[in-house]
Amino acid sequence: MDSLERMAALTGEDLWRAFEEQCQAAEATQATLLREILQANRDSEWGRRFGFVELGNVDHYRARVPLSDWDDYQEASRRMLAGEQDILVQGMPPVHFVKTTGTTGESKMLPDNRWSKLAGSITMSLRQQAVLRDHPEAFRGKILPLVNQGIIGETPGGVPYGYISGATLQEMSPAARARLAIPLALANIPPGEVADYCFMRFAIEHSVTLIAGNNALRLAQLFQLADRRREEILRDVEQGTLSEASAITEDLAPLMKPNPDRAQQLRALLTEHGKLTGYWPDLRLVLCWKSASMGSMVKEAAPWCPPQTLFREYGYGASEGKFTVPIDDQRAGGVLAPHGMFYEFLPEGESEKTLLMHQLEVGQCYEMILTNCMGLYRYRLHDMVRVLDRLGSAPIVAFERKSGDMGNMFGEKLTPADAAEVMAQLEGVRFYQLIARPEEQRYLVALELEAGSSQRPSARRVEQLLYDQNVAYRVFRDQLVLQPLKLQIMPPGWRDQLLAEMGRRSGGALNQIKLQVFPHRLIQGDNP
Repeated sequence: MDSLERMAALTGEDLWRAFEEQCQAAEATQATLLREILQANRDSEWGRRFGFVELGNVDHYRARVPLSDWDDYQEASRRMLAGEQDILVQGMPPVHFVKTTGTTGESKMLPDNRWSKLAGSITMSLRQQAVLRDHPEAFRGKILPLVNQGIIGETPGGVPYGYISGATLQEMSPAARARLAIPLALANIPPGEVADYCFMRFAIEHSVTLIAGNNALRLAQLFQLADRRREEILRDVEQGTLSEASAITEDLAPLMKPNPDRAQQLRALLTEHGKLTGYWPDLRLVLCWKSASMGSMVKEAAPWCPPQTLFREYGYGASEGKFTVPIDDQRAGGVLAPHGMFYEFLPEGESEKTLLMHQLEVGQCYEMILTNCMGLYRYRLHDMVRVLDRLGSAPIVAFERKSGDMGNMFGEKLTPADAAEVMAQLEGVRFYQLIARPEEQRYLVALELEAGSSQRPSARRVEQLLYDQNVAYRVFRDQLVLQPLKLQIMPPGWRDQLLAEMGRRSGGALNQIKLQVFPHRLIQGDNP
């Protein structure tokens, strides 16, 4: 695909200028990309089925190819896992299968090929260039990447599979790897306590100035683990050992050298603070998700970081690809990159007629539909995004919610944004969920309070805030269609139990887990 090859050949400011030019001409950039995808895959099984060779423009494509869901690809995925080729794409066999976390359904196995990897690599380079432009000081020390297991195993066809974040790490250049605070081998340790301990045992020896990962909550948990197991970490650093002996591999063994000077510094910090903290005084930047409910996790990691540490949006993406390039520190969104995949959007309430990226309105919310180099065609991601602004004709978007993550018994359409606005006005709330109870014509609001909080919100207070926040909710309450909500205070650790359960279901990949704000039922810890 010529357009991707041209972008991949650029670096630094040249790459950024090309990106800005594409954003100014988003409609033409997208049309070119779609034409190249269809041309390249016209002789694939799906290309022949839908007559890609006959589709001359965007309108022809939308008229001929229906919207799709993962159910439409399950059989193709099964065959590709067994080693069959030229099904979704032509002449571009998978080099890695991306396992999804399955947090909103069953785990999927997505075929990552040279083209899809190239598209993602360009987006990552653009994200890095944006951060380097705004915060060059963040690259003066080591970088700690929060990744999931890159290679879990092999498919029946002999292709490795794993999570996309760890796989991306494996593909870094030797120069880029040298800037990491952890050995590359850690990216293949199964997620859990062993992996997290190893991450912190190695990273704590370095001066970390930049942390990059999706989930700020995982970062908070890493800090907590280092403090909880501080005596082991101090001993391992001092003696050049690893308490988690099961993790020691041929790659790791040569890297474990006694470092008594660093151990002495850490002991001094422990004496000063009463806990193991303050070991990265030059930490400048944390890249993480800040949109929707994920933004609330920042407050859990922030107290462990130096006062000057900034939390910046990492960039919206999924196992299906990397979508946005954040361009500032303030917004919880980024520019939808025109080069990587072809986008369509369903306005709220619309089921078939899509808009293109240059047609979106600022302030509106849309369901995102994508066509990518993996071989997903008009694929419903079931993500809702909100348009915040524009760069040229490319929208700046933020993830809002999954399309099903909404309270809508009678047309009130309560969103995670509504819930976040309400909870922001309550003190001491650590986590919350709203569960529709149609048989009672009301919502159950489940709250976990912060440890030691003396605040206990009343149901009347929460009801009034929700009444003021959402006009439709107010109307249905006034009409007595909706009854007053019920409030349930959950036991301490409830959220962490939910995360642990989802981690078990998804193989422990906490970094990509998103808890729903409007689940279909209340799960009380381990017991539904």
